[in-house]
Amino acid sequence: MNSLQNKHPKDKPQLFFAVVFFLLIAIMAVRLPFDTDFWWHLRAGQLTVEQAKPLLTDLSSYTRYGTPWLNHSWLSQAIFFITYSFTGYFGIMILVALLATIGIFFIFRALNGPVLLKSFVLILVVLISAVIWSPRPQIFTYLCFSILIYWFQKYIEDPKISYFIKIMILFIFWSNLHAGFSIGIAYIGLFEAGKLAEELLNNQFSITSLKKHKWGFGLLVMAILVVCVNPNFIGVWTVQFNTIGVQALQNYISEWASPDFHILFQQPYLWVWIILVFFIATTKKNLPLERVFPLLFFGGLGFISRRNFAPFALVMAPVLIDLIGEFYRSRLKVNSYLQKIFSRSVLSKKEAGFKFRLVFNLSFVGFLAIVLIGKTYYLGHPIIMDAYESRLFPKNAISWLENHPEIHGNLLNSYTWGGYLSWKLPDRKIFIDGRTDLYGDEIISDWMIMVNGSPEWKVFMNKYNIEWTFLEPETVLLNELKNSGWEELYSDSLVIIMENNENK
Repeated sequence: MNSLQNKHPKDKPQLFFAVVFFLLIAIMAVRLPFDTDFWWHLRAGQLTVEQAKPLLTDLSSYTRYGTPWLNHSWLSQAIFFITYSFTGYFGIMILVALLATIGIFFIFRALNGPVLLKSFVLILVVLISAVIWSPRPQIFTYLCFSILIYWFQKYIEDPKISYFIKIMILFIFWSNLHAGFSIGIAYIGLFEAGKLAEELLNNQFSITSLKKHKWGFGLLVMAILVVCVNPNFIGVWTVQFNTIGVQALQNYISEWASPDFHILFQQPYLWVWIILVFFIATTKKNLPLERVFPLLFFGGLGFISRRNFAPFALVMAPVLIDLIGEFYRSRLKVNSYLQKIFSRSVLSKKEAGFKFRLVFNLSFVGFLAIVLIGKTYYLGHPIIMDAYESRLFPKNAISWLENHPEIHGNLLNSYTWGGYLSWKLPDRKIFIDGRTDLYGDEIISDWMIMVNGSPEWKVFMNKYNIEWTFLEPETVLLNELKNSGWEELYSDSLVIIMENNENK
């Protein structure tokens, strides 16, 4: 029998390691529910709930006020706001942790192999993808893509109508949660294209063989159609192109930039590629092209922009575990000593008695559960939440503005604090926030000219009739404003508020 078979989790050692692994994942997933984009999503969710329909018009900025907005994340925004309304930041923290952990669970189910091997591969997945475990709609794409990979695998193995319906329902929800549904459709298309290419290269292609692809391509066509079941209808397909088309993204927003492997948290992406190359080079079995095409596509996207790390990690996991299994069978299985070590649990019956193992396992699981509860309680405590919010966001500056209603008019705010301002001070319209697809190159480029203190900054300040600013202390424009007679009204380590004296 193959010692790398997919052992059932109800086997006692397997169950123990599975419980330990998911407790560790949950501990990692519980984190502060703060992200600079979270705030404008929260504000959009509030407006969606209050008006009882998806927010499809900009109501937060004066630069795009009243213009149509292809809000592809309206459902996730509503979920965030409803969660926040009933449970505050604590509930948001729990929600994100649950979504991340459930996503890992579905990939765990999609992998073949013993729990320890699955855990090793999924640790790599977590190291690459945990950066997106934050209160943003991307976390829903993370979950939906994980579910799709598992369900699509089951569907390919046995194309039952039940899995077809499940996948269609998944895409309908996905297209209302986040525009990342496109990666799911790309995954299905690349998988089917790889199977066709494999047949062509092996001279196995025929009309008869083409009929075998009807289930996969039928699923692909229906997925393309059902994602239009959303308030934006077919317009939801333009969101990705509108966002990618904003050139300023590559120049300013770090998550859209190519990875910098000198930065430690981005290095796991490189490590995984090295591991993949090693196992591909040392195994005797060629990877099927239905695995190669998605791997190369999502891997390439990861080298273009680090925001694409997470989809690659999920696609990579089934490939890597199969390569490791093949490496074991072709390289290690011939060595009886290594086989013995590889196939036995650390706490086998020969090494310890049943009572000792039971007490040890329960104690260790209990310890991890206490750590999880303790971390959740600590981070979720209102005092801790408030302290971190004040440290990470300009909460004190917002309090100052609340006490100075005379500060009004057209604002030039930082890209980072735009969403926070729109959530905390909804009556003051902002210049810009994280909705890059809404503002486009024109607004973003004009904003960059001003905040960078370019020679023509005054021209654009006059164009937008800027009366006061809310910018980080290191912003180049602030020195220009001081030299031009602007008055500094408020200052701390996160923000400086300045006003044009000519308006007094």
